[in-house]
Amino acid sequence: MMPSPDVTKSPGNEAAPMTNDAEIPIEGLFLKPFFDEAGTKSEITVKAGEQVKLFVLAETVEPYSTGSVELRLQLPPGLSVLYTIEIASKLASFGSYDFNYMCAYACQPPGRFVVVSYVCQPAADFKGGEIQVLPGFLSESVTFLGFTTCEFVEVRATGGTATIKVN
Repeated sequence: MMPSPDVTKSPGNEAAPMTNDAEIPIEGLFLKPFFDEAGTKSEITVKAGEQVKLFVLAETVEPYSTGSVELRLQLPPGLSVLYTIEIASKLASFGSYDFNYMCAYACQPPGRFVVVSYVCQPAADFKGGEIQVLPGFLSESVTFLGFTTCEFVEVRATGGTATIKVN
């Protein structure tokens, strides 16, 4: 009689669980805020009440084709998001910009592209400040900023900042 296979063992291809350890982002992977689609303006001056578009650009390098992103946007006090415009190839999105925003999209080759843009408006008492792209909260103790590759591997990215001033 043949022994039955041990079904309690895993096949060995499991992804390592994410932790909040200080994992180093992969060189060349970025998620940065800009005030133009080309990713050249990281500082602007606005008037109170004037609407402004904020673009979160993804930047990836070979061999990292990506199919989703996860991030959190931190805005200075008095700057509100009116609405969001997501990547045209979006498949699904979840969460909120200020806690944990996740967006899945059709596989994108390495390069630069706008993942999401926000139409924002400063309040009358807005003093200006810094906008940051930071890790989203997966739980109380686990955060993540980065991408999922088209092969479903999570890779960490570096965030960025932009400055908005009041005229």
